Amino acid sequence: MLSMAALKRERVQLDMPTKIRDIAKSVASRRGMHLVELMLVALEKEAKDPELSRLIEAELEDRRPQGRPQK
Repeated sequence: MLSMAALKRERVQLDMPTKIRDIAKSVASRRGMHLVELMLVALEKEAKDPELSRLIEAELEDRRPQGRPQK
């Protein structure tokens, strides 16, 4: 399986009204996700590209769980 940690990371900014961002964060939180995870899931569903889907699934699998890191 592809290690997402080995890939170069990029930051992406999204231009949207604060109200939309706040509601999206709330939706993500109710689903136990971060906003970026919700956006990745939406991108995967909308793009319908097999390679992109594979990469997003690997990224979501590799992400740390929410909350404080374990000591």
